[in-house]
Formats: sequence, structure tokens, C-alpha cells
Amino acid sequence: MKKNNNMLGIFTIVALILLIGIGVYSAISTRKYQNEVKDLRKQVTDLNNANANNTSESQSGQDQIEVPEEYDVSAFEKIKAQDIANISKGQKAVIIIAREDCGFCRLFVPVLTQVKKEMNIPVYYINFYDIEEVQLVNGEYQWVTIDQEAEDLLINMKTNSENTNFMKKNYGGTPLTIVVEDNTLIGGISGWIDSTEEVKNILTGYGVK
Repeated sequence: MKKNNNMLGIFTIVALILLIGIGVYSAISTRKYQNEVKDLRKQVTDLNNANANNTSESQSGQDQIEVPEEYDVSAFEKIKAQDIANISKGQKAVIIIAREDCGFCRLFVPVLTQVKKEMNIPVYYINFYDIEEVQLVNGEYQWVTIDQEAEDLLINMKTNSENTNFMKKNYGGTPLTIVVEDNTLIGGISGWIDSTEEVKNILTGYGVK
């Protein structure tokens, strides 16, 4: 009986050691994964910033534009793709889909913020990372959809005859600004524009006022 109790005690200790070891390994692996994703996002940010600088330099023919460090979307009302039908009911809704670690987004957000102020219109914001995120899949980092309903709503959004393939062609690139009325896409801007007047003219052309 005493021998059995000793064996049971040994097994219990071994089991506890294994559980603790698994827990520690899991915590280390999780932290390593989080750090790797963070590093990858930083690389994406640096690349986007460099591309944005190069693009702005080639477009302007002047000194390259510095990508803002601040990403301030506080002037916009944050929504989800599932809210588009309601906010566009009977009116034209301007919606920007963007992400913080995107150099082009950082350049365009201040422009659209100024346009919002000058035109006195609401602008809605969808965080791209609420729909897609970078994950480690089979040893490789890939974009993975985490809100399939939202992705489907955006890609398969009803459009007018002039913008039939706009979302299918441009979804995934950021920033992506769309104008929607009664849950129907009537126009959009893919990428960034550095002129508030040009953005205002585009939106006015879509009937935004």
C-alpha cells in the first residue's frame, strides 16, 4: 500500500513538471509569435513609408514628403462593414478603409480630415485590421480573414454600372475610400491623393455635399 502511494506521488510530481513545462513552452512560443508578427508589421510599415515617400517624390517632382508619425482618425466615426447599410440609407456615406501601419494611409488621413472639415460632411472609418490580420500559417506569414462576413459584404457590395469591379479589384489595398448610397457603391478612391481640392472635386462629382 505504501509502495503504491509512493508511485502515485511520483507520477503526480512528474505530471506537474510536464504541465509546467508545457505551460512555459506555450508562453514562450506565444510571445515569440507575437514578437515575430510585430516585427513583420514594422517591416511592412517601413516598406509602405518608403514607397509612399518615393511615390510622393516622383509625383511632385519636389522634395519627398515625410510620412506623418501620427495616425489620427479621431475625426471619423468608426464603424464595421455590417453598418454600411444603415449609415448609407437615403444618403451618400463617405467611408475610408485603412490601417495604422500603412504609409499611404498616414499621408491620406490628414487630407481626408481636412476635406471633412471644409465640406462639413461625416466620414466613416473601417479599420482594415478588424477584417484581416497577419498570421503565421504553415511557417509563413499570410493575410488571414478574421471577419469573413465583413469581407464578403465589401467585396460583393452592390455597385452602379460604372463601378462593377471596383471592390473586387481594389479591396485589400489601403487606403480605400468609397462612397455608398442605399448600400450601393457609387464611386471610390483607391490609394491616396495629396490635394484636398482634388478629393473635394471627386466627392462632389459623386454627389457628396
